[in-house]
Amino acid sequence: MSKFEDLLHNAELLRYIEDQGFKTPTPVQVKGIPLLAKKESISLLGKTGTGKTLSYALPIVQNLKEVEDRNVETIPGAPKALIILPTKELTSQVYQVFKDISHFAKLRVRQLLGGEKGQKSRDLGTSAIDVLITGPGRLAQMLEKKEITLSEVKYFILDEADTLLDMGFFKDIQKLWGYCEWDDCTVGLISATMPNDFDKFKEEVFSKVDFKMLEVGGHSIKQDIETFNIDIGQKEKNSMVELFLEKQANGSGMIFCNRKETTTELYDFLKVKYPSKRFFILNGEMEAKDRNASMKKFRDKGGVMICTDIAARGIDIPSLNWVLNYDLPFEAVFYIHRSGRVGRGGRKGSVYNFVTSRDLNLISRINTSIKEQSLLKLTTINTKMQRELTKKKVARGKVSEVPVKKVAKKRPQVGGRHSPRYKKTK
Repeated sequence: MSKFEDLLHNAELLRYIEDQGFKTPTPVQVKGIPLLAKKESISLLGKTGTGKTLSYALPIVQNLKEVEDRNVETIPGAPKALIILPTKELTSQVYQVFKDISHFAKLRVRQLLGGEKGQKSRDLGTSAIDVLITGPGRLAQMLEKKEITLSEVKYFILDEADTLLDMGFFKDIQKLWGYCEWDDCTVGLISATMPNDFDKFKEEVFSKVDFKMLEVGGHSIKQDIETFNIDIGQKEKNSMVELFLEKQANGSGMIFCNRKETTTELYDFLKVKYPSKRFFILNGEMEAKDRNASMKKFRDKGGVMICTDIAARGIDIPSLNWVLNYDLPFEAVFYIHRSGRVGRGGRKGSVYNFVTSRDLNLISRINTSIKEQSLLKLTTINTKMQRELTKKKVARGKVSEVPVKKVAKKRPQVGGRHSPRYKKTK
């Protein structure tokens, strides 16, 4: 079994690892750290919750400290490592990881967020930067204004690369890479899924980069996560959420909706219905400071987060027990990322799906994408299987299980266990 001491030699990093309580490196870290430490470019495919962030953060910091020891001249506004992520929430999360490391291995770590006031971002152009963590759009704007330079970048990391592509950042990434010195830059593509156009993306943008291909933890989500399906009518969703929260939901969880308006409506409904419960909301219409505050309270206090897919990617909530798909997502990549909020780091979790008759065409598209895009081998949604359900009968506040015969009508099914179909208490 590998130890961190076998992978890293920087004493400051080893103290950080000890302080964090990490005992042994994960398989992702065992494979990724040595290659990046040797400045070899990697394309890393690993399921969520496997320690991918540290797999690139630790070797980058170690190598930057070695350069620092050689007293190499520092150019203001010229980061040496660039970490690109798809959302502000992920940017802040990874920034915090690097900041924690920098308390032991002193580094100048900065983040650049969309929506920040001009002076704050312009200050980057006059500051010494070792690691810059940002989204692609805001950085591209600064480069066009020549407020920052990528001429000194030695590490170019795309974290959640599949999501960056899915969100349409192809041209922005291509533009950013064009500002770098290709011959002296190590690239890391970090991803949980493998979209159809991923190879094409690598060929078009990184044609001169020799990637080492790493696939770690490509196992079914079912190994860590139980999947349940709740067959309902479209108009039953709110009443079913009530019963779900009363009879099934244990601990903290996330309810995913496809529309921002739905998150607001559901949040308002549940706050009135259950004034003593803790509910939080997260969607793209909220200002960054409000989103950060909502996420911080959810992390610290627990409860129920009602959100759009802005919260589906990479965010790690250790105490999270369940995910409810109030709406099934339109693309498989979001189904995978939503599900990946639970079952992280070997912990157990549950995913519940509200499935309606309207979801048939959507299910077909998700299944096609799962088969073609994902190496996680996530079970597809079965539209042909006749189901035998367990129905929960509610009487006088007591719950008993009553077996139900096979249903003649064929309904859409997400792979996994069949969930209880709840009856509302009169």
